[in-house]
Amino acid sequence: MSNLTNEQIQQLVTNGWCLVKSDQAQSEMAARRALRTINQWCADVPMPSRSGGMNCYSLRDFSESSFCSDIRTSPAFLDLVGKTAIRDIVYNLIGETDDIFPQIALRFPDKESSHHNGWHVDGFRRTNEIDCFNLLAGFYLSSVPDEDCGNFTVWPGSHVKLARLFSSPTVRRYLATHQIAEVIGLMRKLDFGEPLQVLADVGDVVLCHSLLCHGPNSNTS
Repeated sequence: MSNLTNEQIQQLVTNGWCLVKSDQAQSEMAARRALRTINQWCADVPMPSRSGGMNCYSLRDFSESSFCSDIRTSPAFLDLVGKTAIRDIVYNLIGETDDIFPQIALRFPDKESSHHNGWHVDGFRRTNEIDCFNLLAGFYLSSVPDEDCGNFTVWPGSHVKLARLFSSPTVRRYLATHQIAEVIGLMRKLDFGEPLQVLADVGDVVLCHSLLCHGPNSNTS
């Protein structure tokens, strides 16, 4: 069974996230297969002649859900967890589970100057429902050695502040009555400090608490 180090566990508890390097995760080859699958998908997508790229509204919609949605549950992506050491690491943290919901998040270059795009917490729907989950595992399919390269960005410690907020009687009442908009309004009033852009190599994995604030940074590389 693969385990996190004591330092990684402490990071996960205190900061809400930790980085698992590819050699520990045994995931570099799986990450390269997943990237190859995405590239093959892109090569097969018919584009209009003299196209300037994908429609900006499509890009925005994809970035809020998943690119390549028709292949995201294919073996290339399920194997990122199922056939790497991450499976045992996850099982040690939350118990055995077959519930894996892949998302493919591509970050194309931006025209604007560097900025981060703000934070969010996964699971909050616009339909006044919350999709509960235990753990977020982000696999790097390409290296991100510098900032402002579309980095996965975290707000360390934000999970603790949100846990305190969600335990308050007011928020418990809102959640019980599905008043999610009110909950999000209270979340937006909290100060989570400065964001941190995660640097990583191919096959590295970011493990995050389900309440950790995170988001994509702009890609001006």
